Amino acid sequence: MSKTNWQTVIGLEIHVELLTKHKIFCSCPNRFGDLPNTIKCPICEGLPGAIPKLNEEVLELATKAGLILNCEINEKSTFDRKNYFYPDLPKGYQITQFYNPLCRNGYIDLPSGSRIRISDIHMEDDAAKIIREDSNINVDYNRCGVPLIEIVTMPDFKNSEEVVEFLEILRRDFQYAGISDCRIEQGSMRADVNLSVMRDGESLGVRTETKNMASFKAIAKAIENGGGDSIVKTILSPVIEIAAALAIGAVFGVILKFLTVWFTGRGNRLALTYAFVFACIGLGNMFGLSSLLECMALGAA
Repeated sequence: MSKTNWQTVIGLEIHVELLTKHKIFCSCPNRFGDLPNTIKCPICEGLPGAIPKLNEEVLELATKAGLILNCEINEKSTFDRKNYFYPDLPKGYQITQFYNPLCRNGYIDLPSGSRIRISDIHMEDDAAKIIREDSNINVDYNRCGVPLIEIVTMPDFKNSEEVVEFLEILRRDFQYAGISDCRIEQGSMRADVNLSVMRDGESLGVRTETKNMASFKAIAKAIENGGGDSIVKTILSPVIEIAAALAIGAVFGVILKFLTVWFTGRGNRLALTYAFVFACIGLGNMFGLSSLLECMALGAA
């Protein structure tokens, strides 16, 4: 099978914390840097009987972000529960907008000439923060309920240069508009990279998703070469990743989805889903457990 007629496809999911005075569903202050577990309440912790109420300032800033990104603002917008089990998610679900997001169908025109389309922008609450100290794993619930918008792009990026160009424009405009401080080192702007391969003229392939990147440099490196001593060498670079995807497609007739996490200090990606991939194929088809196994991998990382 020749790979001359295959191309790499890149899309982004960007989480941006909003500069509001209070959290999204309660009156706790939205502040960074306080002592762990000092800014929380029953609503943040998802305790029984706690009733969330939307902070109007979140709606205003999310709408402003949509206008900046040339989006259509939906007159009807609803919240949904996204159920999954993470150590840092006390409710057991995230309040997000899956079916009726606030904003749809936007775009940014890059100075380099490409147009990057925005699928949607939705509001949601952030999870807690896992803190690893030596062999101990602690959870800081201060971040629970911090207001987020998630910006989902279409897979329109051709290379890492366009990705970084897009993120720099996004950071500049959001900082100027007072939507977010976009401090990547503090986690107020985070990007997940979705990368896949496809034949020219055919539909999109199954993607790999790389998380946990704390700088534009790390994002570019994860796309370009990954580097280092990753457990699975087949995801070290787009060239090798394409070859791996083609090999799997040739043997099994399907390209599998992989979830990877970026380790900035080591400059590499760890493939979490590879450890469970064959179990996910069988059990997922039989019992719908693929998402659960993926969550188990994240919790163990």
